[in-house]
Amino acid sequence: MFDVALINYNCVSEVAALMRRFESMPLVARVIVVNNSRADKADWSQAELSEKVVIVSALENTGYAGGNQLAFEILRHLDSGNHLCVLNADVVVPDEVF
Repeated sequence: MFDVALINYNCVSEVAALMRRFESMPLVARVIVVNNSRADKADWSQAELSEKVVIVSALENTGYAGGNQLAFEILRHLDSGNHLCVLNADVVVPDEVF
């Protein structure tokens, strides 16, 4: 099972599309969206989320590097033996990967 962390940095529609795709995959245990954009905070609070999705908001916009680090720190402290995959919205993941 995999935990997938998606980083939102002013790309909420792309991240939401990836989130929907990953949450439907049986090998994905959890989809963690790191919202690193204050402008998109309201969009995530209104989203319909499954039990597999966790939304975490950064306290300040830290750019891609900061969002990646925040995602890593969150997942590092979760009590699971799952694999980790951290993705920015511009990463293309072919269907055959899963």
